Amino acid sequence: MTFPSCFHLSNLRRALPLLILTLVFAGLLAGVHALTTAPKTSIAHLESTVRRHEFVQAWVPKPVRDFRPKPWDTYQHLLLNIPFGLLAGVGGVTAARAFRAETKPVATMIILSLAAGWALYSEWRQVALPDRSAGWDDLLANWLGLAIGFGMWSGAAAVSSRIRRSRESGRDS
Repeated sequence: MTFPSCFHLSNLRRALPLLILTLVFAGLLAGVHALTTAPKTSIAHLESTVRRHEFVQAWVPKPVRDFRPKPWDTYQHLLLNIPFGLLAGVGGVTAARAFRAETKPVATMIILSLAAGWALYSEWRQVALPDRSAGWDDLLANWLGLAIGFGMWSGAAAVSSRIRRSRESGRDS
């Protein structure tokens, strides 16, 4: 009996980073799920506890500690979704390295679609929670966070490849 080629040790070794990335993605989803389903009073308590923590009191300057922009909820949505955009870029590159270069755009679009769908689901789920409220502005902030994270990854990848090409051309001369 022969196993399919995807189960060969060399393929599994190449796919290990993708598995780790999937676990990180699942962990982030679990964290965002916990934050978006918790009552707002619990989140406010968590924020005040963090602000009062002795490390924060000792090392974070007071203006930074007390900084709360007016649409704070929107900023939270934006910041919580930036890692998902970063993971979409990393996942595309990891899939391209593990399998074939043609899989990069497909893997990237799948991860971005899953993250965008999760953002939509998290807002839809908040409609049923008594202490939470869903809004189009939150959904747009979620999607903007995805776009910013993916843009950060794309920009870093472009700069990295430009530096690599310039080093390679310098060696060839």
